[in-house]
Amino acid sequence: MKEQVINRIRALDTRVRIRTTDYFNNTFVPDIVLSWPGEERSRELFIRADTNPEHLAEDIGLVPDRKPIFYGLGSVSSSAEHNSLVSSEAQDHGVLITDAAGADEFVARRRRTDLLGLASAAVLQGGRGVVDREEAADTATLFEDGFESARRGDSLRTASAAGRIASVLDSDRTDRLLQVLQALWVGSGQPASLFPAAVKQDHLDDSALLFLLEQDWIKDTLFWRNLGHSLKFDQLVSLDLSEPTENLQELIWANSDRLKARASAAVASEVNELPGKRFAYFTIEDGGLAFRMRHSLLRLYGSADQLPETVKSTGVPLGDVLQRLRLLMRDRTPVRTIEFVDEGRKWTCESEGDTGVFDDADFMRVISTAGPNAQVRRVAVRSAEGNLLKLNFTNDSVTGYGSSRFEISQLVTLALLAFPRFDPEEGRVAGEAFAMMRAHVDRLSGARHMVTPEESPREIDDW
Repeated sequence: MKEQVINRIRALDTRVRIRTTDYFNNTFVPDIVLSWPGEERSRELFIRADTNPEHLAEDIGLVPDRKPIFYGLGSVSSSAEHNSLVSSEAQDHGVLITDAAGADEFVARRRRTDLLGLASAAVLQGGRGVVDREEAADTATLFEDGFESARRGDSLRTASAAGRIASVLDSDRTDRLLQVLQALWVGSGQPASLFPAAVKQDHLDDSALLFLLEQDWIKDTLFWRNLGHSLKFDQLVSLDLSEPTENLQELIWANSDRLKARASAAVASEVNELPGKRFAYFTIEDGGLAFRMRHSLLRLYGSADQLPETVKSTGVPLGDVLQRLRLLMRDRTPVRTIEFVDEGRKWTCESEGDTGVFDDADFMRVISTAGPNAQVRRVAVRSAEGNLLKLNFTNDSVTGYGSSRFEISQLVTLALLAFPRFDPEEGRVAGEAFAMMRAHVDRLSGARHMVTPEESPREIDDW
């Protein structure tokens, strides 16, 4: 009997950790204890053979502050649904009363819509009141309508959904779900100040974001796009995410043009297979964001001060660098400046034009006289927004000037194409993947991507 209950609980939320006790249908000791990664609070589950409403009300009175789940082996709808006493007692004490039919309804609905995994997980963690099959169906519809209304910026329907969410969840889960609705609302183009419900934060806080990222895979690009409207790189990389989830991949890929980092460091890496058979994978680690491919590892940081200490080389042979820089030219990334050392002399070649040094006759004349031991140390290229990025070939890092930040897609693609230690094919594949996702997101949202410089282009004054 316990095993059947456990199977239904796992179907509601695959993240849940389940500990069984040696008791069954006991008055004071739970049959099962539920807990979740990253959550301090656990929740007790009592199996009840007797679903008489008066007896359930008495059971609630025996554990008034523990906010457990009472799982009826019989139907709670015929015995408790219309009993105002047990319903109000369960609501007031944060107790969830449900049965197999209620659980099965949630499971069936979430199979149709990935987003309803949020609903079933939230109800399992902090649901309150009597939830039979009919109530489970109503609650699932409530969440669906709330998500869709917030996406459309529909004030009346969003307000209605927000009010009802508070009636079925405890305050913590209500706040998290309202933050999600608000993020979708803002992502639709509506200002946060007009969101039709009271929330503690004007953006997704860390706990709400973690709650989303740790759920079962939500394969909904537009959901993640709207959700990431106000997300900043520094908040993302500060999350204590125990493992890289599929939802983390969805969030980053859908917002790779919005998430902007200050610096990147490239490391050669060999892996046999990436999780989920992906060609690339993001993880949060060491205070930054890591981008892994089969032969490459890029670490992205919010500050150049976070770049790891490395043994600096004297540079990379000029011929190797020139070959890779021509790939950047094909990628429409003008090379502005090259610094190299040849026979004890340092050369800095800078182009004043928009096309880059490869169209500068003087530069071509200088490099034609360089010896076989010429080593490139640094290169500056101009981004599509007009800002300058510095490629340091002594430690395989990319940084901007001043406080400028760059799209993570640009930092990744630039490093893979420019640094000779990496396979340029991976740079091409990554660049195409980012571009395809951008086009996909634009099609879904019905918006064109507009390029807006973060700051005016500035001249190079020193390295």
